[in-house]
Amino acid sequence: MSGNDLEAEIQEEREKGRKKWDHPISFILAAVGSAVGLGNVWRFPYLVSKFGGAPFLIPYFLILFFVGMPILGVELCIGTFFQAGDADAFGSMNPRLRGIGLASVFAGYAITFYYCIILAWAFVYFGESFQATSNIPWLENTGEYFSEVSMSTGNITGAFNWRTFVCLIAVWVIIFLCLFKGVKTTGWVVKFTVPLPLLILLILIIRAAFLDGSKDGIMAYLIKWDSEVLSDPFIWSGAIGQVFFSLGICMGVMTTYSSHNSKTKTNVAASEKAISLSDTGIALLGGFAIYEMLGSMRAKCYNAAGVDRYNETAVLEFNATDPDKRKQCESYLDQKSFGLAFIAYPEGLGTLEAPQFWGIVFFGCLLMLGIDSAFSLCECMITFLKDCWIGLRYRPKTWIITIICTVVGLLAGLPYCFDSGLMTLDIVDNYINNWGMILIGTL
Repeated sequence: MSGNDLEAEIQEEREKGRKKWDHPISFILAAVGSAVGLGNVWRFPYLVSKFGGAPFLIPYFLILFFVGMPILGVELCIGTFFQAGDADAFGSMNPRLRGIGLASVFAGYAITFYYCIILAWAFVYFGESFQATSNIPWLENTGEYFSEVSMSTGNITGAFNWRTFVCLIAVWVIIFLCLFKGVKTTGWVVKFTVPLPLLILLILIIRAAFLDGSKDGIMAYLIKWDSEVLSDPFIWSGAIGQVFFSLGICMGVMTTYSSHNSKTKTNVAASEKAISLSDTGIALLGGFAIYEMLGSMRAKCYNAAGVDRYNETAVLEFNATDPDKRKQCESYLDQKSFGLAFIAYPEGLGTLEAPQFWGIVFFGCLLMLGIDSAFSLCECMITFLKDCWIGLRYRPKTWIITIICTVVGLLAGLPYCFDSGLMTLDIVDNYINNWGMILIGTL
């Protein structure tokens, strides 16, 4: 049998009995759920504020329209046409290209190892929010509490965080329940976990809009203009990293999800635009929700010091008499990464009526946003194992492969449960996300 005949036979075997989405909207919701994740809530708003506000949107949209969306369209086309995950789809085009697909699948799977740790932290905060207001630990000192949860105190002794580990187990159990029947369960899950966080974000935006200082946060987030930052090469690398990470391209997710589409009835062009524009729109909304609250915290800080923040002379005098306090007030708008979601925003929630309710709402939103992205990355590995020759020959049940992938993911997450976990996370994320994804995309 020739190589082409063998490949055709494998392709026919792969397509035989391949499960399909119950409705095209299930595919769109699943793809949007994968694209929209924790990065939309803190990474995108932070980058916009860091790089001069609105000017960041110029490189972001240029890269989105001329790099991100075309790559997304190619991945959707490849998955739909070859009816296979990334590795086997690229391998069907040319066996020499299989390595590109393998790299994206394994890189995406490796991301879930530390991504689920962040979800475990959110799970801790979510669980603590069910206590009475006087007993909620993250209300007392958000910075110290996050250091306690993440064990990022600066002293590395080899201590193990059992509370985070228990929550990590819970996260992986949820991922298993979302995947053990393939796209059948995924299609039902995303019908709740995608629209509900969007509704929660809108509620948080409306509530925060009535707080004093919310407009200051919006000004710092999006309205301010500093055109000089466009000459900074880091604004372009930041935009590239955000587009790749947020859309989930070069991770095998979109190829995997689209492989369950109909080969003849799928509108790839419409799907590509719906996914990418929904992802960007929700990222912008997440920024409003975050920075309205941060602006309110900055205003409270100035009000507590008896300083009119709109009076330039008063602010200069405040800076001269108490520079540390003024620096503290301005620091609310300079939070980054985990500080936005686990330190600054919870502090703002503590100033609202019924903070436990808003804590449940906010951290529940984080969990739903993140869990879609986590199980989509895990789904890529499951699909790869089902599509490879071992899976085609022995045809193991989906739930068996899912158990293997979730247990491996749980064990791989153990290093992040130690007191060196946050440092390890930063190192791994830098090499996989900032460099690995760009390298795979270039290939």
